[in-house]
Amino acid sequence: MMDERGGGVPQAVNNPNSKKRTIYTRFSRNPDNFLTLFDYPDPNITSEQRSNTNVPTQGLFFLNSDLVQREADALAARLGPDPANSDEEKTARIQKAYRQVFDRPASEAEVQRGLRFLKKADELYQVALAEPASAPQASSANAPARARRAAAVAVDGDEEDAPPPPSAPPTKMTPWQQYAQALLSAGEFYYVE
Repeated sequence: MMDERGGGVPQAVNNPNSKKRTIYTRFSRNPDNFLTLFDYPDPNITSEQRSNTNVPTQGLFFLNSDLVQREADALAARLGPDPANSDEEKTARIQKAYRQVFDRPASEAEVQRGLRFLKKADELYQVALAEPASAPQASSANAPARARRAAAVAVDGDEEDAPPPPSAPPTKMTPWQQYAQALLSAGEFYYVE
């Protein structure tokens, strides 16, 4: 929850516990790379208006950021306990997620994409659970991001039936955590209409 009180001690921009707006962050002449992804103005010059961009690195931030992952975990927890294998219970949970994230009900096509997403994510999750604990971590450091990106394609509807790439290692995030992160990474969540 954002701390809306004015004033206070300057915060480090990369502090995950900071609840203050970026106006209260501590900077030298070079802004943090995190903020430059999202059009932070150059502090060395004045500007009458901030520029707006839509670049791939912003999407990568949503797939790889600890902040977004924590928020996805919190969203998955707010959705309630993981339903049994019935599609009706999963559909109800998908509808609840859409109401919380987008403030609207999910269409039938979005529900079907969500069910396919959850099925694929569950397959990856079951493979990850079966992996021996001694498997090298370095080779799969980006595995969750690649797996979520492959499945996120299904949420945004770019390629409805696109399977995860065969080389994508499995993830250890639960299917609902992956789904919540994909919803938070969707284009509709980025922009206000």
